[in-house]
Amino acid sequence: MIQKDCAYDLRKAYYSVLTASPIMVGAHQVKVYDEVAPSDAVAPYIILGIQTSVGLRSKDTFQREATIELNVFNIWASNEGGKKINNDITNAIVNKVLTGSSTFGIQQYLTDWQVINCEYQSNSVISQVPMGWQVEENVIFTQLLNQLN
Repeated sequence: MIQKDCAYDLRKAYYSVLTASPIMVGAHQVKVYDEVAPSDAVAPYIILGIQTSVGLRSKDTFQREATIELNVFNIWASNEGGKKINNDITNAIVNKVLTGSSTFGIQQYLTDWQVINCEYQSNSVISQVPMGWQVEENVIFTQLLNQLN
């Protein structure tokens, strides 16, 4: 077995789990983009962002401790907005990824990897932009993956 990186497989799994049954905000489907949203993207939307991984190895396994950051963006044209929509989207993401106490929604899309564990942390930032206010919630998932092939 040749040790390989999980970056593409993991990003593809997150994209798949988030788009298989789209997250809705009212009648608006929350779109998912890889790294960059197009200039005509309608908020709120999700961007698959920064990834890191560290190889771990024993005499008979190859593992990766990998992180992926999901950024939930929303824009308010006035000071009438808030974080609730971002929080609701984040909760929907977490429920799609962490489907049970030891089950993970991304596992079905990872044919070459076994998810051993997955945890997350989140933070949010509000900033003024030319069109109003931007709310960004960052959700960072850390998972331990065991290479199968």
